[in-house]
Amino acid sequence: MESQQSSNEAKGGAAPQVSKGEAKNLADAAKESRANLLSASSAYRESLEKLLELQRQDESRAAEVVGKRKELRALGVIGQRELEEGERALAEVQGKISETMRRCGSIWGKSRASRRYRLI
Repeated sequence: MESQQSSNEAKGGAAPQVSKGEAKNLADAAKESRANLLSASSAYRESLEKLLELQRQDESRAAEVVGKRKELRALGVIGQRELEEGERALAEVQGKISETMRRCGSIWGKSRASRRYRLI
């Protein structure tokens, strides 16, 4: 019978007994951990928002360069290769923006889930 109990506990059967003091310490540690997670998530989100702003400025500049190069290409002043380089640079910046936005969405989702969990 005793070996059966040990076997059940090893399989996730009975939960270990925790004193009230230990339970309070665990609850406090969990609360502090959640607070640290929310704080770090907030700081990360703010840095991503700043990065996104800078990337949007880069996108605007790259789009302006592409526009000017298209005009110059139409006039025959520059070659197709130079125009394509500008278009590749613009596409690269837009890819970075998409990645940053994906990260923002991911952290915003985690932040909302953390707040929801905290309310439980």
